[in-house]
Order: sequence, then structure tokens, then C-alpha cells
Amino acid sequence: MSLTFLTIDEVVSMLRLSRDTVYRLAKSGELPGKKVGRTWRFVAEEIESYVAREFSDGEHAKRVRAQYAVREDVLEETIRERNEELLKINRQLKAEITERHQTEAYLRAVFESVGDGLIVVDANYRMVLFNKAAEAILGTGETSAEPESWPATYGIYLPDGETPCPAIELPLVRAVQGERVDHAEFVIRNAFLPEPVWVACRATPVLDDNGVLKGGVVVFHDITARKRAEEEFRLSEQRLQNLLDCLPQMTIAPAPERRQESPSSGVVVSECLEQLDGWKETPCPAL
Repeated sequence: MSLTFLTIDEVVSMLRLSRDTVYRLAKSGELPGKKVGRTWRFVAEEIESYVAREFSDGEHAKRVRAQYAVREDVLEETIRERNEELLKINRQLKAEITERHQTEAYLRAVFESVGDGLIVVDANYRMVLFNKAAEAILGTGETSAEPESWPATYGIYLPDGETPCPAIELPLVRAVQGERVDHAEFVIRNAFLPEPVWVACRATPVLDDNGVLKGGVVVFHDITARKRAEEEFRLSEQRLQNLLDCLPQMTIAPAPERRQESPSSGVVVSECLEQLDGWKETPCPAL
């Protein structure tokens, strides 16, 4: 196979480049050639392959750049669309958060305006809602203490007014454990209240949409006035019963002509009346 050798001047003429450019390309090895002695010699076929390759690479590069430009446009459009979607989702989330905050504020305002005491705790017995009525009835606000300390903190006693209520019997504790309490009465007595307070409670568990226990809520109100009225009614009934029990023992005062014969005929009456609460004997006017 015969090869055609070219001088540097022939390569310059063939490639239409400057002499310095050809020297630089040859020295860097980019242009195929070999230095023989003090002169450069090039194989014509290698130069032609180099030129063809360079032109081929150039066309390929153009195609790559064109494809990249198309892909870049598609990518920019996709990014723009995704960005718009994210902005839309973000606006929706902000609107939902704002609406939720407004709803929570409204519900809190409703809870605060309720006349009954209302306390809500989560599954870990952490108080998340404690309205003003609850604080007014109990004499103090929410606490971060464990449930075992609630009876002592708030002064919660059983209906006898003397026995501290065990924490396990508190309606709110029972509600967090999944039990519903329809009615329970307690006496609240602590240093924050001027006098003991009777309360009636009801409690229920808090469940999510899937029925999972999330906490408990207790609602209670002051029944002290009712208890006082019941006690007054009981005492009134007792006085009436005492009177009825004494009626058979009462005697009728004697006639005027026999009054001297039975000076103690009214003693039985006075002794019976003295058994009635609030009655005090007073002297009878002379007849």
C-alpha cells in the first residue's frame, strides 16, 4: 500500500490554515503528522481522515446542541408547569391553614363563652384546652402535672367532702382510658376558693375518624346552689316530719274551770315543739 506524504506547506494549502496553526496542531498531536529530522511530514490519507472526522464531529455536535436546545426548552416548560402547580398547591395550603386557624379561633371562642367548665386532654394526659369557666369553677387554671397529682392540685373530693378522690376515678382519666362517664359529682375544696364547691361532671373519649383514641374531654358545672336548696328542703322535710311525729303526743289545753287541776297539761306540747329545729319557747300570756 503506497502512501502519499505531504509537506507542511502542502498541508497549509490543503487545509487553508496558517503555517503557525498547522505547526501548533501538529505539535499538540491533534493533527496527525511526524517530524522527520527538522521537517514535518504528513500522510495525505490521515489528513483527509482528520478533516472528515472533524467535519463529522462538527455536524454531530450541531445535532447534539439542537437536541439539547429542544430538551432544554421542554425542561424549562416542565419546570414552569411544576412551579405553577406548586404555587397553586401552596396557595391552597395557605388558604386551608388560614381557614383552620379561623375555625380553631372560633371554636376556642365558643368554648370560652360556654358557661360550663370544659377541659380537653390528649392521649398522654396533656391539657390542650382549659376554658375560663373551668378556671372559675376550680379556682385555678391548667396544670402540667401528671394525673396522679390532679386531685391534690385542684382539691377534688368524693361526695362526702372528706375523702380525696383517687386519680383513677376522675372522669377525665376514665375518658382517656376509653370509658364514658355520664354523671359524677364531686366536692372541690382548695386554697383558691372561698368555700367548697359542688360540681357535676360528664366525660367522654375523643376518637378520630378511624376510631383511634386521641384523648378525652370532661364538661362540668357548679351545682352548689342546687345542693344547698336540696339540703334546705331536706331539713324542712325533717322539721315537718318531727312535727308530725309529735302530734299524737300533744294534748289539748283544759277548760277554764279545770286549769288549776292540770297545771302541767301543756308541758307535753312544749316539749314536742322544742324538738323542732329553729323553734324557741316563749312565755304564754296569762289567760
